[in-house]
Amino acid sequence: MATVSKKYQRNHYDQLAKIRQKSNVPFSCGFDERYNPFLLVNDAEIYQYFTELLSQRFPAEKGVVLDCCSGSGIYLPLIAAFSKRLVGIDLSFGLLRESKKIIEWMDSAKTSILQSEAESIPMKSDSCDLVVMIDSFHHIEHPESVLKELFRVAKKNATFLLIEPNIINPLVFLSHIIPKEERGAIRRNTRKKLVKMISPYVQNLQITPMNYVASNKSGFIGQFFSKMTAKLFAHIFTFWPIRLLIIGQFSKEK
Repeated sequence: MATVSKKYQRNHYDQLAKIRQKSNVPFSCGFDERYNPFLLVNDAEIYQYFTELLSQRFPAEKGVVLDCCSGSGIYLPLIAAFSKRLVGIDLSFGLLRESKKIIEWMDSAKTSILQSEAESIPMKSDSCDLVVMIDSFHHIEHPESVLKELFRVAKKNATFLLIEPNIINPLVFLSHIIPKEERGAIRRNTRKKLVKMISPYVQNLQITPMNYVASNKSGFIGQFFSKMTAKLFAHIFTFWPIRLLIIGQFSKEK
């Protein structure tokens, strides 16, 4: 199933942010459910989960960090703690306007955002120590072009951290096949396919199953997914994780 175009994605998320659109498609998420920029910092449990996860992998502060497809900036406060300079890029002006709010709240001079396509990043070659993509790779229309561009801006042995929904999970499958903007995950988001796409650029890959839902728990969908995660997938169906974390180093010869 094909990923929808960049134009569609940009228009969809611009509109979602502009009118604070609510969920109007089964298994989809509205603005407050998944895109409110304060979603992560307002959820102590999930924030702690990510803090511990990143602390284990990055005990020392990184230099320049790129948050590729940073969206409304949900993860910026967390990533900033592990960087000396943090740059977030996204295609959607609407989501970037939202991310300005969280940056002002952070009061962080080391964090900046840029409107940019992931296929053409306005950064110098060999400039990034860490590249992060969280829940965004399946939205990319041309993944090969994006991986080449990330490879270009990454330093030798820079780290790549990717978090993506695991489409083998039945609940995740339903939540990505119905909303049009999510369908790119259906054809590429299995462990085997993701590794095949990434491995020409990134080596020493480590894959960690993840069972979390970064969603507004005050809404029905957020409550539903959180309960399902806690009661089923986190304890019983561990072979069907909700997400996969893939981490490795850019394999650049110099």
